[in-house]
Amino acid sequence: MVPTGGVNLANAAEFIEAGVAALGVGGECVQAEALKANKPEIIVENARRFLAIVKQTRAQMVSSTLAAKTKSVMRASAPIWLNAIRSID
Repeated sequence: MVPTGGVNLANAAEFIEAGVAALGVGGECVQAEALKANKPEIIVENARRFLAIVKQTRAQMVSSTLAAKTKSVMRASAPIWLNAIRSID
């Protein structure tokens, strides 16, 4: 899914967390005022902000997923580890 309407800097992370493949940010990134004022640096900064949000949110999602998987493996493996430790003594 690629949402193309209603996406802005305030809610972009929520869309990523919901599992979208990409964001269509059009007017939120390329603002008419920036074009009229011939200020491409505003557009570049908006693009950087969107990219930072996407990267940060995806990294947090991966980190959360890995932490959950590790916790699950640790729970499943705990009895094996405990038995191994007990057999050392």
